[in-house]
Amino acid sequence: MGLILDATPFYAEAGGQIGDTGEIEGPGWTLHVRDTRGIEGYIVHYGTLTAADGKPARGQRVTTRVDASRRKEIQRNHSATHLLHAALRTVLGKHVTQAGSLVAPDRLRFDFTHPQAVKPDELRAIEKWVRDEILANHEVATETMGLREAKAKGAMALFGEKYADVVRVVTIGEHSLELCGGTHVGGSAEIGASLVLSEGGVAAGVRRIEMVSGGGAYDLAREQRGTLHDLALVLKTSQDSLEERVEALQGEVRALKRREATHKKESGLASLDTLVDGAVDAKGVAVVAGVIEGDDPAALRSVSDAVRRRVKGECVLLLAGRGEQRTSLLATATDGAVQAGVRAGTVLAGLATRVGGKGGGRPGLAQGKAPTTPGLEAALKASRDEVVAELSAR
Repeated sequence: MGLILDATPFYAEAGGQIGDTGEIEGPGWTLHVRDTRGIEGYIVHYGTLTAADGKPARGQRVTTRVDASRRKEIQRNHSATHLLHAALRTVLGKHVTQAGSLVAPDRLRFDFTHPQAVKPDELRAIEKWVRDEILANHEVATETMGLREAKAKGAMALFGEKYADVVRVVTIGEHSLELCGGTHVGGSAEIGASLVLSEGGVAAGVRRIEMVSGGGAYDLAREQRGTLHDLALVLKTSQDSLEERVEALQGEVRALKRREATHKKESGLASLDTLVDGAVDAKGVAVVAGVIEGDDPAALRSVSDAVRRRVKGECVLLLAGRGEQRTSLLATATDGAVQAGVRAGTVLAGLATRVGGKGGGRPGLAQGKAPTTPGLEAALKASRDEVVAELSAR
């Protein structure tokens, strides 16, 4: 339901600031306002109506109650938005202009023109600049004046926005002077605190910063402090030593990866000799089949290429890369083997069926996968013997 009053303390959504919520109470009814918007010059209060023995009617006197705690958080974020705008122009340059904003009770979002990503040191400087202005406890002053006078004083206005001849100007300290009709704190210290959540691009030449202030900033700091505490417990170190502990763990991971790569290389070379030595000749075509430890399709292809270089002549190759839970399958056939009637896709499909998997492909190359089973070696041998028999019969 939407309700219009002849006068209201509710702020209607405008300039990025979302609308107020609260209650409007009349004789025998209450409207629980969930949003307030300006529609064609009217302020409309949208909400859910609960009625006992009455309903809204023209001429009734009502009692309005704006959600004060929510309004205060919005005011903190709105004043912080003005300080953020000034900080961006101070740290990044006067080319920065506002390209959009959102002021809500739990966060603020500010879009601005800038040709590149904000560097980490710049972001820290922006956050510190806002913090220092908050701690300075500047008066947040508002006054109305003519539009020309406001612009002459240097008030920031949104490009392309239409303004009335008489405008409202909000000043915070010496650096923030903007045309604004929204609600604000009385002094910058009321903002309490502010923290940057994120910075990123939203369009060509347009960046976005998200921040929290007031209670949201304290909640975020408490949450992050809890996360650091939990991480320190998991990594069995102190919060002060977390960075050193993580760096040490990264070093251990790199060392393990190097050892793993060396092991795979050595294992692959050993497997290569076994595969080539176990090749079965079928009328001039070498038929090779074997298992490689590790479910890595790329490693299978590398071994396949190496075997074909070793064999040098025509060959059919069946490989299985065995992992803990899954096995990768690969079948390849040289051009001569294909001309002799072998189809890698058919061979691979047969092997996959034997091990409860699936797969297929082209005459010269086919791939598949299957669950790791104890009968893998037997299935490979059966598929190899089938290929040998087919070639020998031609």
